Amino acid sequence: MTQDHPNTCRRRLLRAAAAGSALALAPIRSNGQTPPVRLLVGYPAGGAVDVAARALAEPLRAALGTSVVVENRPGASGTLPVDTLRQAPADGNTLLFTPPDVPAIFPHVMSSLRYDAARDLLPVAQVCTFSFGLGVGPATPARTLAEFLDWCRANPDMANFGTPGVGSTMHFLGEEIARTAKVPLKHVPYKGGAQAIVDVVGGQIPALISTAPILVPQQRAGKIRVLAVTSSRRSPRLPDVPTFREAGMPQLEEDSWFGLFVRTGTPSEAVARLAAGIGQAVASPAFVQAMEKLDFEPEFAGPAAFSAGVKAMSDRWAERARRTGFRADS
Repeated sequence: MTQDHPNTCRRRLLRAAAAGSALALAPIRSNGQTPPVRLLVGYPAGGAVDVAARALAEPLRAALGTSVVVENRPGASGTLPVDTLRQAPADGNTLLFTPPDVPAIFPHVMSSLRYDAARDLLPVAQVCTFSFGLGVGPATPARTLAEFLDWCRANPDMANFGTPGVGSTMHFLGEEIARTAKVPLKHVPYKGGAQAIVDVVGGQIPALISTAPILVPQQRAGKIRVLAVTSSRRSPRLPDVPTFREAGMPQLEEDSWFGLFVRTGTPSEAVARLAAGIGQAVASPAFVQAMEKLDFEPEFAGPAAFSAGVKAMSDRWAERARRTGFRADS
């Protein structure tokens, strides 16, 4: 019999509690119709953020009793939807679906943001966690992280890595590899992970750093070789791929999440209603199965716990930026 991951029981309880508390439906307008909910995604279709948002949309529709529409607004490293969110009514019907970059990382590594995360964004709920991986294409001969670093030293003009955006966790991880190993590894930003994968497979760039779940099907298809992952333990879907800690770079151990935010000023009743519905959606078999298939870990956190997690990550990145001098726009 397969033994549960140590956190599995705790997560099941969290999801069950979220499901049990999800009594809410969307508020009824005077004409008797429930308003649609918009999930704003700052990345193109096909990437990790978009895939997770769309997996959530259908069970969230059932939980809230209204239509849920995913709107892709790629560009500016995922920050474009913040403008849309800030201009939307503070009624809880427009949400930003994002990784930590926008609320917790960019404020410490970018000097020209058009928003203030603490002032403009209100955390509602976390829906899943995941890790990252370094992958190389078929044109790159490296089979291990050490071999890739040696290849970079021997081919400095070709030593590039792609990511879904400037200033992201993935950008930082690549810069840390370059700094720690003293290799000339240069960043190539994309508007999303899907196009970076296309270029790695096609040989336009030798490597990319992306979410591990997006790399899993590419590894299985033999299109990309994943050399290391940032999780604390090996992925069950990539059992032959070492962690960065195992590969000699423990400072690259990093987990992340996707979560939802509304604009500041949204009534607490609307936030509670949304969190209850999101908790029910995260606990749904459809979402759990979709996440497990992609190697995301479904994990719900409500407004208070999620707010604390966002602040903790923001504090950690403030210290990291100070210690390493990492800047996205330098």
